[in-house]
Amino acid sequence: MPNQDDIRIPSSGADLIGTIDWNAARDAPSVLCLHGARPSNRHSIAYLTTHVSQAGVSCLRFDLSGHGDSPG
Repeated sequence: MPNQDDIRIPSSGADLIGTIDWNAARDAPSVLCLHGARPSNRHSIAYLTTHVSQAGVSCLRFDLSGHGDSPG
C-alpha cells in the first residue's frame, strides 16, 4: 500500500490497532472509516481509504475491539 502508517489508539483495557492512509501532504486524517462486524477488519476497507487518500484526504481506519488486530 502506498503512504500509510499503523498506529495504536489508547483505550481503556486494550489498545485499538489502526492504520492512517495519508494524502500526499500528510495532513491529519479528516475521515474516520469503520468496518462492519464479524470477520471484517480494517484491511477490508483499505480499497476505499487508499482511494480517498490518493484523492487528497487522509483517512483513519481501525479494528474495533475484538476484531482484526485489536484485542478484546
